[in-house]
Amino acid sequence: MSAQTIFTPIGAATAAGANSGAAADLVGASHVLVTNTADAGTEYLVTIEIAGTAGVKGSFYIAGQESTIIRKDPLDQMFAANALVFFTKVSVFNG
Repeated sequence: MSAQTIFTPIGAATAAGANSGAAADLVGASHVLVTNTADAGTEYLVTIEIAGTAGVKGSFYIAGQESTIIRKDPLDQMFAANALVFFTKVSVFNG
């Protein structure tokens, strides 16, 4: 049995911007639910960057029909390679 993460959405799901200029700032979010609504097998790149710059802190691929929660600095911005990726600010239970 795998561990299950318990979280509470604290914002609406929004389609990811497709480049640095359209990056979502997700103001104050330290945890973000990343969901790829594309068909299974369709991966998209998600990038985290330092707010106000084009400085990349990290990136990862998320598979179609998958979700994951990432931790980021509250000031960091995020974007994805396609608007079929959605970002939702969440609060994570660490019990």
